[in-house]
Amino acid sequence: MASVGSNSATIFRALVVNARYNERKQYRRMLRLFNFEVDHVEDGRHAVDLFIDGAEYDFVLIDKMMPLMDGTEATSRIRSMNSEVKIVGLSETEDRMPFLEVGADFFLLKPLEFNNLFMVLIHLGFLH
Repeated sequence: MASVGSNSATIFRALVVNARYNERKQYRRMLRLFNFEVDHVEDGRHAVDLFIDGAEYDFVLIDKMMPLMDGTEATSRIRSMNSEVKIVGLSETEDRMPFLEVGADFFLLKPLEFNNLFMVLIHLGFLH
């Protein structure tokens, strides 16, 4: 994992990928409460570019509908470069299969609720 840490708490690195600024800001705030260091980009193409450039993340929270490259295409490309990163897809519709078929570890329905994110982070091993 790309985690950084000192003696006490481990800090995990997260990437939030969402076209809507307010949602990126909200998700970033939520993840920081769980001790994540968070970067964010507005579309799948920029997310893929970060991985191509060698960025390392422990966790990616990615929306389905975005310009330039949607979340499922970006998830597929990220997964092909990094099999270890945990990826959670987000969508306003309940159709989770497109994300799961391309390698996402989990899917959450929008609007993202704090408790749902909390449970997924436990499930994925980030929280105990």
